[in-house]
Amino acid sequence: EHVNPKGSEIAYSLGTTYLEKGEFDKATRCINVCLEIDDCDVDAMMAMAQICAGRQDDAGEEAWLQRIVATPGASKEVAGKAYCNLGVLHAGSDKEVEYYERSLELAPDRFPSIYSLACAYASQQKWDPAVTAFRKAIEVADDGSD
Repeated sequence: EHVNPKGSEIAYSLGTTYLEKGEFDKATRCINVCLEIDDCDVDAMMAMAQICAGRQDDAGEEAWLQRIVATPGASKEVAGKAYCNLGVLHAGSDKEVEYYERSLELAPDRFPSIYSLACAYASQQKWDPAVTAFRKAIEVADDGSD
């Protein structure tokens, strides 16, 4: 706060440390510094979404995830994660599968998105696409993973 109050790298590191500890108010203050400096900082936006998730604030989490996917220049990796998380938030709705598919358009070999899509199909009793997606998830899973 006193030496370098606008140091976004420091604020981000400290904010994510607070986030990991569940200290959401402190994390929010730090991540807001990053967003004041660069309102297109998608990593900071993802941290804000995680803070909202930790607070069980689904509406806030969705707002941040929607902001990420609407941000020009967001990396495919970060936007893909955001779409996957949107799918989780919309579990059981018509949008769930759509969000997982959008995630996979950006990051086709991302295990969480493939696995989540497979589970969504299975919950809808769409067995053929579920089996196909589960097989793909097995193919892309890290060696030695559960």
